[in-house]
Amino acid sequence: MNERKFIVLIVVYVFLSTAVAQANTEKAQDTWNRDYWVIHLTLDMPKLDPHAVQYAFFDYDPIPDFTERVKGYSKIHNVLIERYQTEEKKQSFRKRRMKTNWDEVFVDVTGDKVYMLSEERSISSNAPSGKQWVVTKVTYLNGEPICWCIPVQPEIGKETNVVLNRNNTFNVAEVFDIAFATGLEKKETQYPADINFKDEAKARALYDRMIKALHDARTLYYESTYWSGLEGVEPRKATYRIWMKKPNHVRLEASRKNKVTGTLVGDGDYFWIYWGNKKVDFNGESFQSYSNKTYMKIPSPEGHHSIAHMTSRLEAGMGMTILQPSRFHGGGSSLDEYFDGIRSVGSETVNGEKYDIIEVSYMNNQRSKYFWLSKRDYLPRKLMEIVRVKNTILIKELWSNIFVNVEIPDALFSWQPPAGWTEYKEQDIEERLLESGTVAPDFEFKTIDGNTIKLSDFHGKVVLINFWRVGCPPCRCEIPHLERLYRKYKEQGLIVIGFNSYDDHDIALDLLRENSVTYSNIVDASEAAWSVQQELYQPGTSGSAVPMNYIIDRYGKVADAWYGFDKKDEEFLDRKLEPFGFK
Repeated sequence: MNERKFIVLIVVYVFLSTAVAQANTEKAQDTWNRDYWVIHLTLDMPKLDPHAVQYAFFDYDPIPDFTERVKGYSKIHNVLIERYQTEEKKQSFRKRRMKTNWDEVFVDVTGDKVYMLSEERSISSNAPSGKQWVVTKVTYLNGEPICWCIPVQPEIGKETNVVLNRNNTFNVAEVFDIAFATGLEKKETQYPADINFKDEAKARALYDRMIKALHDARTLYYESTYWSGLEGVEPRKATYRIWMKKPNHVRLEASRKNKVTGTLVGDGDYFWIYWGNKKVDFNGESFQSYSNKTYMKIPSPEGHHSIAHMTSRLEAGMGMTILQPSRFHGGGSSLDEYFDGIRSVGSETVNGEKYDIIEVSYMNNQRSKYFWLSKRDYLPRKLMEIVRVKNTILIKELWSNIFVNVEIPDALFSWQPPAGWTEYKEQDIEERLLESGTVAPDFEFKTIDGNTIKLSDFHGKVVLINFWRVGCPPCRCEIPHLERLYRKYKEQGLIVIGFNSYDDHDIALDLLRENSVTYSNIVDASEAAWSVQQELYQPGTSGSAVPMNYIIDRYGKVADAWYGFDKKDEEFLDRKLEPFGFK
């Protein structure tokens, strides 16, 4: 082969190779274009470091979720903000609350699907075409909290350009302020208490049939969708799947937005609780250091446990069920002894199935539970609970996929912590009470009889302060004992002050009159009163346990503090006062 022919062959080879490569590239590009969509993000915001910005894709606009979350927490936000003395500290705290609320919404929806803006700001996906939102976490620009929430319409085979600038961002502070003000508005309840509630034998018989159906079942499985929130405010939603088996076995999985947040396994002797990849925070303590290798172990004696109370440990900020699942195992409810009666609320037919509706009343109708009972098996399909406090709490629950007496394998009720996991033990809540010797925080409020009472005015006397609420069974037990104590020792200088920052004035007053109470009582559901209890006398907790009792000595200092009341020990309070000369 001569040199000329060789060169011609090389040229032909190169030409053919280039043509084939180009064809392959075009084919690959065509495949890319057909199978994926691409979004290019351009950041047009000077002084904003792209490496510090996190974003994700939502399939809906999250601003309404953020707004409703702020509305629901407006009361506690106000209390927390007002505890700071200077405007600078208030604003700093306010910004942190904004960020926390937005980030919670952000994480709830996106989970781990969070991206960082960088020099290469493009993302591609083979997800179906459809409307989505490019959403950022809270970002600070010149000290101002902002983020963006831009709707986009990605389509398979197409590229979309999104420019992020000040024109399409929104100010989180502005949204926060509007939602915060709305959440604090006073609204008339749609569910007033009925002081003339009458018990009906037929309705009570229906309720008894429901309890019997639970007691007679060998196994029970159902799924519950649960909503809880203040009346007039968008509620928070959770779902439960629960398996129960006689004599004392249970498994409960709690979820929010299709993600399991916590699992409870009852093996007959203990409740084992673990959280998977969910990091939770309750009682003022974060599990950030425990992450997904943490569990709790709690005794669960047959007939003496509360599955409903355990739900608050599975999902921070939620918890409880309207019907106590532990009734299946022969347990009761702490509300049983405050049972007023049951009445019929009519009947209803849904999807061809007939339901009897009954209302169960507690504590002079301070609390009501409604059950839509199936005529087929007497188990509920729909439940509602109304708690009548300053801001009425409304809880709804729907049961579905109910199976009775089906075989459930024992393996579902067995769990042991894997190697390397850490057991979390709750801190004793009494450790967070003010220590003895602490100067008692002063307060000044009007009592129910219209007099003004100021704690510091009682220096030289012993003061017993009892924080309570109407819906707390131990509180109701303690009230007559406090009255007995006051009448017994008031001539010796004992001062007793009841402090209720929860309840509607009239509901609380009815209970006090019922017990012929003569000692001073503050019934004030204002933010200021709530702050005294929650921030000054119950520091370091996200909850608000009652009854909470303090003894303040003659020098205005904390001498003793404790939670709870044991109705079986009638001399308990007398013994507490003995060191101060009351005999």
